[in-house]
Amino acid sequence: MHGARIGNAVRNSGSGTLTGLLRGRENRGLYALTAGHVLAAAADTRIGDRISIWRQGGPVRDAILDHWMPGFFSGPRESRIDAGLARMDLAQAHELAEQDLQLPDGAVGINLQRLMEVRTCGDSAPVTAIAQGFASAWMELEGNTGVLDYQIIDAMVFAAGQQSLVAGDSGAPVMEGNRLAAMYIGSAPSGLLGVTGWAGLAVPMVRILDWCKADLVLSTADLATLEKPASQPASPIPAPAASTELTLARTIWGEARGEGQDGMTAVANVVMNRVKRPRYWGRNVDEVCLKPYQFSCWNQGDPNLRKLQKLNAPDLLQPLSLARAAIALQLPDITGGATHYYARNIPKPPRWAENHRPCAIIGNHIFYNDIA
Repeated sequence: MHGARIGNAVRNSGSGTLTGLLRGRENRGLYALTAGHVLAAAADTRIGDRISIWRQGGPVRDAILDHWMPGFFSGPRESRIDAGLARMDLAQAHELAEQDLQLPDGAVGINLQRLMEVRTCGDSAPVTAIAQGFASAWMELEGNTGVLDYQIIDAMVFAAGQQSLVAGDSGAPVMEGNRLAAMYIGSAPSGLLGVTGWAGLAVPMVRILDWCKADLVLSTADLATLEKPASQPASPIPAPAASTELTLARTIWGEARGEGQDGMTAVANVVMNRVKRPRYWGRNVDEVCLKPYQFSCWNQGDPNLRKLQKLNAPDLLQPLSLARAAIALQLPDITGGATHYYARNIPKPPRWAENHRPCAIIGNHIFYNDIA
């Protein structure tokens, strides 16, 4: 039997297969990786949810849901990523690496027509897979609120001859030899890329690692390097006070409270990108957020300003979690370095956007990274 199962212990979203262990490149955090829809397909999913990882007959380890894509119930449902990360402590990661996982030798790009195998948690032999190409497809999930659909963009399509994979196999590693090539996310629509018989979809591992800015854990020796703190370069962002976290959380809430995980993450990204590139808009989180006429939620006369100012930590659980991660430089930038955005529903784009190309469209906002 290979691997371990993983699921959200507090939401009714089923379980899947643990893909592998990752370590953050910047924050040195340890993460369990699987498909995003395994951990976050319930409408009430929250950062900080308890994630359980187990193997049949073995102990249950706990992790904490950190982030995922796509947004499923909020923001755009089109994504090149279907992945979720749960943060672990060092002891839990050691147990998994020593007892329940066949750690890979590394990551590898997708080689078309090369023989691969999908390693599931079951007792059956790995499923043979041959990559056919890349395509976009709509996925359907049976959730606790009915059928949930989202589009995965440029997924790897592989032929497997006959259907041998089931719902609980989502997240299973797709291996070329002992190198991790992709993560299985579900069955492909019939006839996609002209494949006869059953076909599956997977997200390339290189894409996932770039998205979450992490590397694979390849051995217990990798974990040993994390037992002693490494010297870190000085951060350009000073250690935050509680009031700074609250200011950013209120900004996230005021700008994107109806936009879900991705929309709120994107606003936090813009604030931090401005801090990293000090200009007229300010040099630290508080200055950037409160600079007049930059984030409209703080404008005098905005109907929500008074409500926003009264919000405290218990009212801002998700925005505050994102704010803390952003200030600690642990929040992936899904905007591509954006420092500006505007709402898609305004009658006319702002003058500053003229002759500039958007770098991202997330939820109700259009983002730019080339504004001086």
